Amino acid sequence: MNTPRGQEPWAPLVLVLGLAGLIVMADNWVVSPLLPSIARTMGGSVLGISFLGQGMSMAVGGTIAAFAGWRWVFIAYGIVGLLVMGVLVRKGRSLPPEPTVGRGPLIRPYRHLLGRWRSLRIYLVAFGEGVFILGLFSYLGALLVERHGLGPLGVGLSLTAFGAASVIFGRLSGRVAGRIGRVNLIGLALLVGGVAALVLSQVANLPLSLVAIFALGAAFMLAHSSVLTIATELAAQHRGVAMSLVAFAFMGGGALGTTLAGRVVATRGFQSYLFIWGVGLVALGIAARIALAGAEARSGRSVPAPVSDARPS
Repeated sequence: MNTPRGQEPWAPLVLVLGLAGLIVMADNWVVSPLLPSIARTMGGSVLGISFLGQGMSMAVGGTIAAFAGWRWVFIAYGIVGLLVMGVLVRKGRSLPPEPTVGRGPLIRPYRHLLGRWRSLRIYLVAFGEGVFILGLFSYLGALLVERHGLGPLGVGLSLTAFGAASVIFGRLSGRVAGRIGRVNLIGLALLVGGVAALVLSQVANLPLSLVAIFALGAAFMLAHSSVLTIATELAAQHRGVAMSLVAFAFMGGGALGTTLAGRVVATRGFQSYLFIWGVGLVALGIAARIALAGAEARSGRSVPAPVSDARPS
């Protein structure tokens, strides 16, 4: 495959892994304080709002690119990012310090969580989400351009459907999980996402494509909010560590999925790419439902002991 000048094949991997670090920090700072008390009712809403912002940014970015050029998109979002950072730094100083649970080596909590199948399985599901959901999302804009001839504004507005679905179903995720269980919800949501990708692979109609993109956003939010909740409940004394592992697994999977998707699109085209990723999401949904059996019951039945076993001096 010929690589365009200045665009190395490993560039998506470096970019998305870099974003993983930012998301880990943002999750720990903004979302983690909510988890002990309102994760079951508000965790999905917080994630949904964040992805609504991502969806709206596509519409805004498309508008800027259409009228001023793509360089101004980076300039505008860089300025907004600096303003947001200033607000977070200012507000962060007023937050109470987090209670510490013993002391021990920095790596021990990570090693403990990754060394047990009970918790490792949820991170593997998050990795699979990244491979197939982010791998799909990364090339939806290119798909809309090639199939329907949309410009930057049209692509941005179309992809806002993903963000809108995220915030809508983020608010509903807790209610649905309460009725059918989070593990069942993860499996079902991933199956829905797989069907949406298969529809995109076979149907070239723009309105149906937008419905499929909306369904993909809903599937992602329902699955990911449940994955995050189970992961933090399985490590109640180290929620920040659990969130870091989920975020890194998800974005690391996204880096791999985006890289592989680019190669498939270049060699086999969009239809094959969407079909393969759709089948992968269906398989992931089935595997997640089997692998996570009992995880929710165990996470909700008792509060795990702290990961660190260091004795106070």
